[in-house]
Amino acid sequence: MPSKFLRDPMLVASIAIIVSSILYLVFSFLPRPAVSVGINVLEEYVKAVTHLNKSSTAIAKRLAGFVADPGVSIGETYVNKDRIRIYLANITSIYGSQETFFAKVASNYLLIADASIDTLQALQIANRSVDTLKEALSLLAMCRVNDALNRFSVVEEDVTKAIENLSQALDNLQKVNTSLIAENHVPAVNMSRRRIESSLNSLLNAYILMKIAEMYRDEMETLCTNTTTLPIQTLQQLENEIKNVKPTGPLSPDISNTQNTLITLINKAIQQQQGQGGGRESCPCSSQHGGQGQVGQHSEGQGGGAGYAPPESDD
Repeated sequence: MPSKFLRDPMLVASIAIIVSSILYLVFSFLPRPAVSVGINVLEEYVKAVTHLNKSSTAIAKRLAGFVADPGVSIGETYVNKDRIRIYLANITSIYGSQETFFAKVASNYLLIADASIDTLQALQIANRSVDTLKEALSLLAMCRVNDALNRFSVVEEDVTKAIENLSQALDNLQKVNTSLIAENHVPAVNMSRRRIESSLNSLLNAYILMKIAEMYRDEMETLCTNTTTLPIQTLQQLENEIKNVKPTGPLSPDISNTQNTLITLINKAIQQQQGQGGGRESCPCSSQHGGQGQVGQHSEGQGGGAGYAPPESDD
């Protein structure tokens, strides 16, 4: 015979509601397993860091004048980014937020994957432009101002784009929270960031030096030909502009050689005007480059400047 308990529908309903509420609260706060979308996300995280390490090493080597094979294609980096992005979208859909631990981790590795893509794009540009940029710097150091600027004009747009790519890569890496990525990935990410920052600053300073030459084209032609004198104020202004350039990173030998040659030339011109030079002197252009043959060596992309060793990969 049914008990009095079962005959009381209100009591049964109340108990059912209480039990359901307790179960809801318990299961709501239990950690859920990561979503499975056919993606081994841990493997993709490793790939993202590996791609970044390889691409950052390659761009630094290439700017130094060495042949650099990153060992990874731009297509592979896009696939890697897409898989992490899909995982992030699914995990966000399940948890309803990008503020969960799993989502935050994925977001950080997505930044790393993006940085790899931007760095590889900069490398593709460098492969077709860095030798010409080095040639332009060499020609400028030999006082062949018009030839140098003509060569620079061929690659100026490419150099600007490479700077933009490296700037974006660095920006993404600066957003990475290293406490949310695997501990053993942190050194590789930090080293890659330093390589990219060094490459960016190097490329930017080489660009600035060539733009100074472009801005002072007539004055530099006058300096190199020694046909007429320039006002000391103009010479000092030009000297200050050139001194503000920082020879740094993989292009530092090229930048430093050209910068030192131009500063020496300006100082001699100032001394002559101040009566300390004892007479007009020929252009003290760099003897390191010797002539067109050395420029041709840069064009092969094999050498690299003295004083800069190519970076080692962390792989």
